[in-house]
Amino acid sequence: MKQLNYWIASKDHHVRKKNLSASMTFDPKWYLKYGTKQHFLLRILYCTGLLVDSDKSSRNRIIFTVLFSIHLLVVADYVMEVILLIRSSISDLFFKITLINSVSYILSIVAWCELRRKRRILSLCLNMLRKTHVFSSRKVQIISFLFFFSLSISRLALDFKRSTDVLKYPIKMYGFEINTYVGITMIYIKTILLMFINPTWINFIILLYCLLCGHVSKLIRLSRIHIERSSPEEFTSSRQAGIAKNEAKLSSLVQLLQNVFSVPSFLISVALFCTCITALGMLIVLFGEFQRFALQSLVALMFVNSFGGLVICLWTAGGLPVEVEKLKETLRKKLQQKRLSENLIGDTCGDMKSLKVSSFVLSGCNIVYFQRNSILALAGTILTYTILLVSRQ
Repeated sequence: MKQLNYWIASKDHHVRKKNLSASMTFDPKWYLKYGTKQHFLLRILYCTGLLVDSDKSSRNRIIFTVLFSIHLLVVADYVMEVILLIRSSISDLFFKITLINSVSYILSIVAWCELRRKRRILSLCLNMLRKTHVFSSRKVQIISFLFFFSLSISRLALDFKRSTDVLKYPIKMYGFEINTYVGITMIYIKTILLMFINPTWINFIILLYCLLCGHVSKLIRLSRIHIERSSPEEFTSSRQAGIAKNEAKLSSLVQLLQNVFSVPSFLISVALFCTCITALGMLIVLFGEFQRFALQSLVALMFVNSFGGLVICLWTAGGLPVEVEKLKETLRKKLQQKRLSENLIGDTCGDMKSLKVSSFVLSGCNIVYFQRNSILALAGTILTYTILLVSRQ
């Protein structure tokens, strides 16, 4: 780990020197550091300030500052509304749901800040994967666009349909009554901005995390298939040294991912968990009220999006240790076959120790461990906390 930290520090120092020598000049072909084309996800990373190259364009720095400031103000406004709800005579359940939802928005903004703080390491990680074309697949581009926007647009449409009922009542902001149409316009603008934070921005972080984890899993799987197809005679000492070198590169890459996404993945997991229990709680309360179909559909979509995001994270990031275990088993069998072909008797443990393979278990702040066997436990935990939330209204 110390060697990895030293390597990251030296790389970071090299990148810093290179940036200073470039005098923050804009490079129109910045994307060549991360791939052959300027892909959709790569462009979003660039515009949201999550790459080292994002700071080289003065226009991009202004866009990021304005965008981040607007969303920070919107979240602050939402929190202010929650504080004002303390004085109003609303139901205890509605207040708790609004309060928990505000936590998810705050955590999303903090995750954004944390990713921006780690943008150098994230850029280094993407640079290491540039030859593997992590973003270049057309299938990945289509799935990314649909996952990134479709749920948010559907949720936004349902929310707009539901908010038409507001026209029947006077609108108040910070305790003051305002013009109905001005109020509706402000509500729509705030809704769009809040939708960017949750679920759109949260979905983007999940998508980026899962794409990188899935790509590393694919590299491990290809390495395992390559070993399986080789004969025992081809499995020489030089071949084993090459496997060990390849595993060391993958291990460094996984540790970079852990370094970048440890805090953001934990924050996003907590935000999604909060959305899950509030959405499921509202579904239980609204069960049978068919006249509020738009609200029920909106809440159901929130739950599906949040629970689906958690499951995708656990399944994709949890695929790394699964693939590693398969790789270890393949290595053990191949070493055993080689010993048998050479008429050697003995255990393969000594040979396996020379080919050390890490477990590759990712975590969020060493609190949330992303493993596939945690999915059922997650579902049970969500159900338990939802019942506690609803039963104590």
